[in-house]
Amino acid sequence: MEIKYPKAEMLIVLGEKNYAVYTDVSINTISRVKKSASRNEDLAFNIAKRKNGSFWYPSCSDPIIWTTALINKRVIKAILEVPEPKVKLDYSDDNYDDVPF
Repeated sequence: MEIKYPKAEMLIVLGEKNYAVYTDVSINTISRVKKSASRNEDLAFNIAKRKNGSFWYPSCSDPIIWTTALINKRVIKAILEVPEPKVKLDYSDDNYDDVPF
């Protein structure tokens, strides 16, 4: 099963505010795309958003909604790597009949 998760965090400036935008693209891909683009070119990235339309962040409890966004090259100020999430899967034979629902 392929689980899609954020791989990079881009810090962007919109107006006078800084925003953290999470994307499923690696740092190397973002850097390569930025180098080949001109100064005012818009770059397309899949970004993580919430149900209400605001940017998703790791500590919010909302599920990720992936959407494609055009982000201008000059508003991207920093790129940070997001570590792969640690997930524990329980493969035991317990059928959990004793757990009340």
